[in-house]
Amino acid sequence: MIYKNDRSWKAFDLFIPELDKEVDMASDLMKAMFGKTPPSSGGTETEQVEAHEEAQVKAQEAQVEAQVELLKWQHDILTSSSSGEKTGRELLEIAGYSSRTGNFKKGLQRLLDYKLLELTVPDKPNSRLQKYRLTDKGRRLLGKARRDKS
Repeated sequence: MIYKNDRSWKAFDLFIPELDKEVDMASDLMKAMFGKTPPSSGGTETEQVEAHEEAQVKAQEAQVEAQVELLKWQHDILTSSSSGEKTGRELLEIAGYSSRTGNFKKGLQRLLDYKLLELTVPDKPNSRLQKYRLTDKGRRLLGKARRDKS
C-alpha cells in the first residue's frame, strides 16, 4: 500500500496494488466477455479513452455486484421495496428493528452506497418526506438471486 499526503492541498492518495490488479482483471474479463476495444483506426483518441474508462467502470460495477453479500434483513428490504417506495419507519419494521440502531443505519447506508436503494429526495437526506426506492441495479440483483434459487 502506498500512501501520499499533501497537507497544503488537504488531500491524500492511497494506492493499493492488489486492488489495482483486481480492477485490471475485471477489465480483462469484460473485454473477454464483450469483445476487445475498437482498433486505433476506429474513432478518435478521445473516444477510445472514453470507451476504455467506461469499460473499467462497468468492470468495477460487475466486481462489486459479484461481491455483494446481504444480510437477510437487507434482502427483505430490497424485496419489499420492489413493490414501491418505503419510508424509513417502514424499512425499520421490515428489518425487525424498533429503533434506528447503528447496525440498521450502517446496513441501510451500505444499500445506498452499493446503489441498490436510492433516496426519493436526494438533496435533502434528512427530509421528513424522505422515502427509499429500489434502483435498477437492485432489481437486477434480486432477479439474479431468484434465478440462483431455482
